[in-house]
Amino acid sequence: MAEKRNFKKMMIEMHTPASGLPEIIVQKAKQAMLTLTHLHNAITRIHCRWREDGALDTTENKICEIRAEVDGEQLFTHARTDDYASALEEAFRHVWNQVSLLAAKANDLPDAVTSTVKV
Repeated sequence: MAEKRNFKKMMIEMHTPASGLPEIIVQKAKQAMLTLTHLHNAITRIHCRWREDGALDTTENKICEIRAEVDGEQLFTHARTDDYASALEEAFRHVWNQVSLLAAKANDLPDAVTSTVKV
């Protein structure tokens, strides 16, 4: 009899600007998001959005925003740099740290043991 595996579903959304973002960066982002599931398997949704901030007159106007939903927790991080690749790396590093903290908390024992059973 074949072993039945339970696979969790994870939705990855990518929103990119109309121009200026190379496809290789989008592919790199997809692979990076998939590696997060190895860190914590309760990720249900990841939303990555790149945009250019035209309101500021600075060279650091490329923004990468990442939202992740893990065990009902909403995580958000963003990075602003002068190019989309480094913005992705910085934002992904932040979300990796946040998810690793949640993964460590999930493996911890509870602070107090509560029971309704009288001994």
